[in-house]
Amino acid sequence: MKNRYSYSPMNKISRSGLIETVYIMGLSLFGRVRSFFSILGLRMRGYDIHTSVMIGMQALFFQSQQHSIRVLEGTAIGNGVRLKAGFAGEIHIGRNVLIEDFTSIYAHKTLTIGDNTMISTGCFITDFDHNYPHSKFKHLLLSEDGYTAKTTTIGKNVWIGTNCCILKGVAIGDDAVIGAGSVVTKSVPAGHVAVGVPAHTLGKP
Repeated sequence: MKNRYSYSPMNKISRSGLIETVYIMGLSLFGRVRSFFSILGLRMRGYDIHTSVMIGMQALFFQSQQHSIRVLEGTAIGNGVRLKAGFAGEIHIGRNVLIEDFTSIYAHKTLTIGDNTMISTGCFITDFDHNYPHSKFKHLLLSEDGYTAKTTTIGKNVWIGTNCCILKGVAIGDDAVIGAGSVVTKSVPAGHVAVGVPAHTLGKP
């Protein structure tokens, strides 16, 4: 009697693998076409987005002034990512950067991300915070006077783990690693690892 669980090219596992491969290839092609037309729309609105950039579904871009958001070639922006440059803020993203799903990047001054950096899912990166207490500045939250901004810089080849928070004025050096769930309030030297809440530097890996 033939063993019904024996391997054959058409068994369930093989068929599932084939279906998934075809699905992923189709999804990738659809994503590339949809991303291209999204970029055309953004460029018409004054965004400096290279045509090779991949943009995921439901990604949101906002800039108060034209050419405030710049994304260079080869970068991939995941589903649900938020890039917002308010007032005179600018966001500059380098080449071959990976920004995973549902990450938010907000700027009111200057926020820079270097080439080949990887930012994992659900991160929050900003160059500003609100003035405190709210009650005093409530009527100013729609003006620059309601915020304090300081340039945030992320270098090249940086790896930022999932659910990290990087606050205003932080400079992360090239080749640094930020552990998952970290809240970065102070600068991290190049090539060092930082983890924790608030993040502290452990040294080089």
